[in-house]
Amino acid sequence: MRRVIQFTISISLLLCLRVMSAELPPARFDEKHREFLKSYCIECHNEKKTKGKLRLDDVSFALDSLENAERWQKILNQLNSGEMPPEDAKQPERVAKTEFLDALSHTLVAARKTLGDSAP
Repeated sequence: MRRVIQFTISISLLLCLRVMSAELPPARFDEKHREFLKSYCIECHNEKKTKGKLRLDDVSFALDSLENAERWQKILNQLNSGEMPPEDAKQPERVAKTEFLDALSHTLVAARKTLGDSAP
C-alpha cells in the first residue's frame, strides 16, 4: 500500500512539473495594428525605401524570437519618443497612437515572459 501511495505521489509530481514547464505560446501582436503601420510608417520603411535601415512592410507580428522582439521594442521607442513619424509626415490621432503603443507594450511584456522562459 505504501508503494502505491509513493508511486501516486511521484506520478502526480511529474505531471505537475510537466504542466509547469510547458511552453507558453509565442506572443503575437494583433494584425489589426498593421493598418497603423500602413498609415504612418510604410511610406518610409518599405522594400524600396528603408529609412533607418528598417523595413516594416513585411514585419512579422509574431514576437517569437529575440530579433523580432527587439525590432518591435525599437518601434515602440521611436513612437513613444515622438521621433516617429517625423514632424513633416502624417501624424496619428492621439487615441490611435495610444492604443497602438498600449497593445504593443502588452505584447512585448508577453514576449519577454515567453522568450525569457525559453532561453537556455
